[in-house]
This record gives sequence, structure tokens and C-alpha cells, in this order.
Amino acid sequence: MTRPRITLLAAAAVAALALPASAPRAEQNPWYIGVSELYSHESNLLRLADGETAQQAQAAQGLQGVTLSRGDNLSQTSLLAGLDKPFGRQHAYANLSVRDTRYDRNTLYNNVGYTANAGLDWSTAERVAGSLAYSANRSLSSFNSYGVTTQKNLESSQNIDANVRVGLVTQYRLVFTLDHRQTHNSDPDPTIQSREYNQDAASFGLQWTPRDPTTLGMALRETQGRYPKYLQLTDSLNNPIPGAYQADRFKQSALDLTASLVPSGASTLDARLSYSKTHYDLNQQRDFSGLTGTAGWTWQPRDRLKLSARWYRDVGQNSYATTYFNVAGTSDYSQIYNSYRLQADFNATAKLSFTGALQLVDRTLVTTVNNPLIPANLLDQSGKDSSTVVSLGLRWTPLRSVTFGCDASTERRTATGSAGLTVPLHDNTLSCFGQFQLQQ
Repeated sequence: MTRPRITLLAAAAVAALALPASAPRAEQNPWYIGVSELYSHESNLLRLADGETAQQAQAAQGLQGVTLSRGDNLSQTSLLAGLDKPFGRQHAYANLSVRDTRYDRNTLYNNVGYTANAGLDWSTAERVAGSLAYSANRSLSSFNSYGVTTQKNLESSQNIDANVRVGLVTQYRLVFTLDHRQTHNSDPDPTIQSREYNQDAASFGLQWTPRDPTTLGMALRETQGRYPKYLQLTDSLNNPIPGAYQADRFKQSALDLTASLVPSGASTLDARLSYSKTHYDLNQQRDFSGLTGTAGWTWQPRDRLKLSARWYRDVGQNSYATTYFNVAGTSDYSQIYNSYRLQADFNATAKLSFTGALQLVDRTLVTTVNNPLIPANLLDQSGKDSSTVVSLGLRWTPLRSVTFGCDASTERRTATGSAGLTVPLHDNTLSCFGQFQLQQ
């Protein structure tokens, strides 16, 4: 461990021990501070195809002066702090995690990231309640098999959510929600910059609770968004103009139907079915209309055992700036995917717990090229892939302030269709951590 990281851990320990020891114990201190250390090994960090080497990926990206490795070990030191405080009818919370991540071989990807959350749940003496939440995250972006880049890219995101619930009568209430999201990428590559977006969404709906805890809902949702760096502009000689981009705007209208049911004391069901239409101003190949949704079931036959299952269907769309024959264009990568997950959680004792999960993901992938000098469909691609992920985890809490844990997972992907759109790959990950958290 390097000296700066030792100093970081020491500072955290000193700060934790410096908390007032004479605080009244009748009421728990709402503040906490902590530190954690994680060690992990990943066999395919770069998400390379079966048979592909890191040297081949490095040559394709033109990286100079670095040596990449397919697998790697990493260590991550995190400082933790938080607040959880109810007062009157309200409840305020906040937490922050700052992470210093170091790689043994791929030192190019060393980075400092963070996760922050803050919020307020409030209610009045009458039938009005609501919440306000803010979250921010910065981390190394995942490596994708299409439009793959081995360059270092830190993706930052922010999200603000607000909702107001107004009870009309005992069984009905109106729900208003507002949502703002935005992302930013550190890599100046136009391919990466084209993925940045910001969007605002609002919904208005009605919830009906015929009998507690059964709830049915219907809402109208409107979303407006913008890809500010959709395409980098060029001069008369087709040379990119630094800092000059053409934006693409989109609008989405959706109808959401939701349900939450408790058929028995040990079982819970929830579902959402949405019909949506999305329209883009420029890259209209990305327009979509259809059904998406999710459904989940949780069953807890015993206090120590909980089983859950979830199905999820959605459409993801991303725009990539490209160049064909020195002429700027765009490539659209749309994916329709279905995800199925089974999970079991078992508390062996009050201090020891286990988790096991199986996840299946099927994706249908399509790429369309928007370039006035290339005949339509000449470079279009399509493909499918299926991924299977098996994971196991354990947690041991010998003391209230100390937690140890390990997680292991294996992923196998099979792929068919156009070369480069998706690739077959496999990846194995093993990680262990220790966490100390002081809350008086």
C-alpha cells in the first residue's frame, strides 16, 4: 500500500476516534464515519472477446507508452460518512463515499471516484406528503464490446428527483413527480462525448389502494432530452472543429400502469407495464414505440430465508459519432433486452449471511448509419447475444461497527450476428473487503 493511501486510512481512523465519546446514549447519534478496503481480481477487465489479446485492443486504439493487461488486480480505499435523522414528521439523510482505486497492471485506469446521496422525506398533518432526493456518481466507465475504447474515461452523473403525494380520500391519492438527469464524460474522443445527455421528466398519476397493502396506479409521463454533443462539426475540408457540435433533441411520451400486491404475509408482487413513444429531431432511426416493463416477486417463507425473482424489459439507445471515408456521420446502436434474475438470501446467524444469484440477459442489437454519402443500409448491422451471470456472496459482522465480505461471479456471453457489434466473452471476478464504521 502506498504512503498516501496509508495516510488516508490513518486520517479516517483518527477522525472516527475523535467523535465525541460523551454523547448521550439514550438517542443514537445520527452521524457516522467509516473506512473500507477492497481487493478484487477480474479476469477480463477490458471486456475483450474470446481469443482477443490486450495487445490487439491496444494497437486498434493506437495507445502509446502503456502496456495493457487482459486481467488485473485492483485495490480500492473508501472513506464513508453519512447522516440519518428523523425530526417531527420529516426525515433527512445524506451519505458520501470517496473511492481511490488502483490497478496493479493497467495503471492507466487509476482513478478517484465518489458516490453521494441526500434527501428529505416530508409530510404534513393533513394528506400531503412528498420527497426530494439528489444523487451524484463518478466512476470509471465500463468497457463495451461495440465502439470499444481502451482509453480512460470517467463518467459523472447527477440525478434530482422530487414527488408530491396528495390524498383525496382514504383509497385514492394523486402523485406528481419531477426528474432531472445528466451525464458527463472525461474522455474527449467524439465517440465518447456523443453519449453525454441531459433530460427532464414529469409525470402525473392516480394511485388506488382498495385495501392495504394492495396499490394500483396509472400515470402519464413526459420526457424531453438532449444530446448536446451528438455530432462534431467539420470545416469545408472535413476537419473536426474543436468545441463545435450539433445537438440532437428527443421527446418521449409514456403511459405507466403499476401494481403492488401482497397475496400472503410471506409473498409480495409488484409490476409495471409502460407504453411509450420516443421521437428524435435528427437521428430518427432511433425513434421507438412499444411496450416495456418489469415484474418482481419476493417470497420469505422463514425469517432467515428470502427468495426473489425479477423480469425486466427495456430499450436502450446510444449514439456514436463515426467517420467513414473522412466524412463525419453517426452510428446508432439500439438494444432491446430482457433480463431475468433469481436471488436467494440466507441469514445463517445474526452475524453471518449468504447471497446467491442467477441472471440471464438476452439482447437484440441493431446499428444504423446516418451518412449522406453512403447508400442506406450499406453498413447497417444486426445481432443478438445472451449472457449468463452466476454470483455468490457472504457477509460477516463480528461487531456492530465491523463488516467483512467476499463476492465471486462468473459471466459467459454467446453472440451471433455482425462482427464487432457484439462478441462472445467470459469474465470471472473475485473480491473481498473489510469495513469499519463508527456511529455512537
